[in-house]
Parts: sequence; structure tokens; C-alpha cells
Amino acid sequence: MNVFMEFLSEYGPTMLYTIISGIISYIAIRIKNIYTNYTNEKVKESIVKNCVKATEQIYANLSGEQKYEKAFEAIKEMMQAKKIDITDFEIKMLVEAACNELNKA
Repeated sequence: MNVFMEFLSEYGPTMLYTIISGIISYIAIRIKNIYTNYTNEKVKESIVKNCVKATEQIYANLSGEQKYEKAFEAIKEMMQAKKIDITDFEIKMLVEAACNELNKA
């Protein structure tokens, strides 16, 4: 028992500091990831809305499918420039939502 108490008194604060540092680091990383995901989603929505509006304005004489292709290309390029990963399916869903919003307005 005496050896355990000596060990604890000598190394206890260092072990406690290490554990607390690890927990705080883990929490900070999780918060950063949550924040990054949230901001990326907002940026995605904003880019898609702007590209859909611009495509409607610039390519008014094209068909719906051709407009989609132009918007798709612009969205992909802008996302790559901002280093944001987005799938083709996400783009399709966000474009449909943005078009629905524009049609309601």
C-alpha cells in the first residue's frame, strides 16, 4: 500500500494532466469537425443557389437538361476551388431544391 501511495503522489499529477489534456483535445477536435461540417453545408447551399440563379440568368435560352449541365459544371468547379467534397447526388438534390425555391418565388 505504501508503494502505491508513493507512486500516486509522484506520478499522479502527471497522469491526471495527461488524461485531462487528452480529453480536452478530443473535445476540441470534435467541436472543430462539427463546425467545419456545418459551415461546409451552408457554403454548399449558397454556392448551389448562386449557380442555379446565374445559370437561369445566363443560359435562359437553353433547355432544362442543358441548364442543369452548366450549373453542375460550375458547382463542381467552385467546390473544388474551395476544397469542399461534394457528391454528384448531393449536387443533384441541392439543385432540385434550389430550382423548387426559385419556381415558388
